[in-house]
Parts: sequence; structure tokens; C-alpha cells
Amino acid sequence: ERVRVGVIQQNKEDEDEDCFDTYCALARAYWGVLHNESCPFGSQVSIRRFSSDAAKGPTWARAQDSDMIPNDATFCLRTDSHMAFVQGWDVKQISQWYLARNEFAVISTYVADATQIKTDGTEINVNGKWEVPHLCSIIWQDGHVRNQQAKAARNLKRPKLATLCA
Repeated sequence: ERVRVGVIQQNKEDEDEDCFDTYCALARAYWGVLHNESCPFGSQVSIRRFSSDAAKGPTWARAQDSDMIPNDATFCLRTDSHMAFVQGWDVKQISQWYLARNEFAVISTYVADATQIKTDGTEINVNGKWEVPHLCSIIWQDGHVRNQQAKAARNLKRPKLATLCA
């Protein structure tokens, strides 16, 4: 009940499935709701639909959601459509923020491959160690700042404060 979802949909009209319609069908099946009943948690989903023919790429799409965050939101999560979530992701994310001990903390990372999440939603240990990508240096390229390739931070007890974010 705490989660609100804003979706920027870039679909091929009359060819691709509508994200909200697909979500509602899956949610009804999961919660055993009849097809003619309202979509479970549907009132918590806002969606903006764009034709993929008019789309201008992922960076443009990310800019379209900035006003979809409710004014009273305490936390915000931005993700892409190809992401997978571990079981209990919301509690883990809030715990990470508290562990940062910084009210202005932004929890950010390069995401791991979805194959690092088991089908039951639990995480797989990478290389026998708990690793996360860590951005620690930049380069200047054609007058723009770019993150250098991420290093690995291992066995962290709490988020590592840094000057860069993904």
C-alpha cells in the first residue's frame, strides 16, 4: 500500500501490449480477482503513454517522470523496465538509506545482471563475496564528465558515501 508507481510507456501503437493492461491481468490472476473487478492497486499507478515512433530514447523518457512523484513522498525509486527486484526490496532499500546516516543520501548503483536474482527473489552471492559496483573516479570526455568503469566494493556493512552516482 505504500508504493506509488509512475510508468513512462514507449510502445508501438497497435502492436505492443499496454503496460497497465498487462499488469492488471497479472495482478488479477495473482490475487484471484475476477476480470470484471477493478485492477488490484491500479489506483496507485500513473502512466504516460508515448508512441515508440515519437520516442527520443531512455534519457528523454526518464525526464518525463519528474513530476509524477507525489509531493508527500518520503522516498523515490527510479528504475528501468529491464530491472528485476529481490524479495523485500522496499524494506532493504529504506534500511540502506538509514544505514547511510545522511538525510540527503542518494542510494545509487549500476545494477547487477538479473540472473543474479533467483526465481524465488533471493540474491545470489557474486564471486563468493558480496560485491556491489562502486563509482570512484571520473574522466572528461569531449567537455563532459563521465564515470569511469565501476570498481567493486565488497562486504559493506552500510552504504559507502561517495561523490558520484549512477
